[in-house]
Order: sequence, then C-alpha cells, then structure tokens
Amino acid sequence: MTRPIYCPIPPATHPEAAQVETEIIKWASRSGMCPRPEHLDKLAGTLPAGLTGQILPGAPTDRLVTIARFFAWLFVFDDRHYDEVVTPPNPARMAATCARLVRVLETRALPPDATAFESVLHEITHQLTALAGPAQFRRWLTAMRAYLFSLVWKASNRCSHVTPGLDEYALMRIHGGAVMTTVTLLDVGGGYEVPEEDFLLPALQALTEMCSLLVGWDNDLLSRAKEQHTSDRQNLVDVLAAEYRIGMDEALDEAIALRNLLLARFMELRDRTASLTGSSTRRYLTSMSQWIRANLDWSLSTCRYQLAGPLAEITEQPPLAEGTRTHPSRLFSIGNWWQPLAPTGRRSTDC
Repeated sequence: MTRPIYCPIPPATHPEAAQVETEIIKWASRSGMCPRPEHLDKLAGTLPAGLTGQILPGAPTDRLVTIARFFAWLFVFDDRHYDEVVTPPNPARMAATCARLVRVLETRALPPDATAFESVLHEITHQLTALAGPAQFRRWLTAMRAYLFSLVWKASNRCSHVTPGLDEYALMRIHGGAVMTTVTLLDVGGGYEVPEEDFLLPALQALTEMCSLLVGWDNDLLSRAKEQHTSDRQNLVDVLAAEYRIGMDEALDEAIALRNLLLARFMELRDRTASLTGSSTRRYLTSMSQWIRANLDWSLSTCRYQLAGPLAEITEQPPLAEGTRTHPSRLFSIGNWWQPLAPTGRRSTDC
C-alpha cells in the first residue's frame, strides 16, 4: 500500500548540479575511496551532487563542489565501513577507525599510514577551512565527533542484535546518520555566516537538531526495505515495533505520524524564529527546510534505496488526523523542542 508523506516545502535544484556531479565522480575515482568499479558505480547512482544541489540551490558553484565532495565521502565511508558490510562491524575496530579520523580533523595532519578515507577527509578539511570562519569550522568539527562516536554505538547494537528504545533512539539518531555534519555546513555552502549569538538561541539549536532528526527519520522510512537483509534493526519502524510490540505495518503508520508531528513543530518554530532574526539566519532556516524536502525528492529518485514502496509520493496536504501512542513532546530526549523556545522581544541586527 502506498503511503504518501507530508511535506509542504517546495522543491528546488542548483542549475550546475549535473556538471558538478560529473566532476565529483571523476574526483572520487582518483581518490582511492572506490578501489573497485562497483564502488564507483554505487556512488554515481547515489547522486551526491544532485542531493547537495537540491539542498543548496543558490550556492556558489565552487562551494557546492566542496560540500558535494563531503557528501560523497560520507556515502562511501558509510557503505564501506557500516552499511554494506557483510558481517556486523566490530565495535572496537570501529572505535579505532573513528578515533583516527577525529585526530585527522583535530590536527589537520595525516599519519604516515593514512588510509584513503583519512586522506580524502584531510583534503576536504583543508578546503573547508578556506571557506569557513573559525566558529563555523568548530561547529562542523563538533558534529563530526558526535557522528563518529555514534557509529560505535550503532556498531555495538548491531553486533549484539540490540534494538534500542524509542527515547534513546531519538537522541542518537540526531547524530547517527551524519546529517548534523551537513546541516552545520549550510551557511558555509551558501557563502554567508549565521551570527554566533543566533546559534546560541535555544530555538535555533532546537531547529538544527529537528532538521537532522527529520532527515534521519525520513531515511529510516525510505531505507528500511533495503536494510532487511542485514541484522541492523536501528530504524524507526523497527524501534516502534519493538517498543509497542506491534506489527510492521502498524509500526510504519506510527512512524509516519510521529514524523509528521515533528515536521509540523519544525515549521511552526521556524516561522516564529524567522520573524525575529536577520537575513543570514533566515537563509539558514530556508536551507534547513530545503534539506528536508531535498532528502525526500532524492530518496525517491536515487538508486541508493532501490525504492519500490511503501512510500511513493509526497503530498502538500496535511494529514487529516495525527495520533501516536507517545507524542514526541513526552520523550525526554527531544521533549524540550515543544517548550516556548522562540526568542521574544529580540530581532537580530544582521540584515
């Protein structure tokens, strides 16, 4: 049965995305990350520049190239170290791999025995330092640490055949899909900088996390069929089925309803925050919205998920009713997003 998913955010695309896609695949073929033809074919079918161009339709092309290279690194790293591995990844080995990557990020230097993934990340890091301000780079580095840490948690769960609880999963999914590492680069890719005082606003912090979780949960809905051949049960549908002891069809309906409640809260808080902040922050809010829509459009067209259902269309019509067993505002991990977070009596001087 086809289940439409609600998203009133209009689609967009970058006019140079196709040309950048060609450049990214040529670059990846030289990078050493894709030693076998099927690795490069998988990346080409994933369309990293197409996705990046839908997220940042107005980005300067040179910045789009750098961000798309990072997306390509994330896709190939995930495939080679976690997603496409035959046996569950070893948590200790994953921890060592991630620790080395963090050290490359922190020192901006390479070990003598650097792997292809370390070398490429080192290259991308130096490109980002040329484009990002110190505060922007710190935010990205923090997000990268959290993402790499979350991979160890995921590997441990997968190795032990553990399905996490809903509250725990909501918290870890904010960082577990690497989305936060890309959200922190939205203003870098766009060629502007959100004022640091705005990033300290509880509302903007919540919206940034919401965007990451929404994209992660949408990926869960769209990738679950692909993941069923593995022992990985860290997917919102599986988590809800285990949490409430319900069947998969019912869990899928529950996941969509939960996700729709989160999107509605994101849009409400986004609009209130946009009315009280300056132009740079409003551009950032628009880019986060585009990430959510771009992920849906890309997921329904890329060969990465080889999608045949259960979701086959996007609707701009809000659902007639929303009912979940546990409203997301009742979860400890994300419940604060439903608190009165929008700034009051304040407008950013950034114009």
